Amino acid sequence: RELIRRTQEVLRPRLGTAPAEALEHVTVNVGKIQGGEKVNMVAGRCEAHFDLRVPIGLETSQVLAELRRELEALGADAYRVELYSEPNEPNYTAPEDPFVGIVLDAIRAVTGEEPSPVLQWASSDARFFRYRGIPTVQYGPCELEGIHGYNERVKVTDLVQAARVYALVASRSLGGFWAA
Repeated sequence: RELIRRTQEVLRPRLGTAPAEALEHVTVNVGKIQGGEKVNMVAGRCEAHFDLRVPIGLETSQVLAELRRELEALGADAYRVELYSEPNEPNYTAPEDPFVGIVLDAIRAVTGEEPSPVLQWASSDARFFRYRGIPTVQYGPCELEGIHGYNERVKVTDLVQAARVYALVASRSLGGFWAA
């Protein structure tokens, strides 16, 4: 809860309320709807494709079970809910994990500043490591304004600083065989 609250405080002024609130709620995007044969005929069937994002604390199966209950309550008996791919279950590395401590210590050593960990609010490949029990932390340079948009950029100094943090994390994680 504390990590979610802190992340929301970081997100609200930069990205607005919706991304911040998404950390606590299921989000749904109806990305594709198709049905019918012609514009002047009643459609015999309709298909909708949803992108479903589930917050930490819930599982996709729980959300789908609730969706099915709601559809049944509406009398929508001619429906089918199916997954097109394996769900990306919510995941994170607990702040108490020793690897998180290594990363935070490296950030302090390189930057001289106290890091303030937050949750990554978007999907990433980190989940594949976590699904296999490998503690994973996302850290790197970014400018939130323009992230994943046209002309996305980072400052060179931030990139160099991140590389120094990565090197120190690798050294400390692998037994300190590199000079710190």
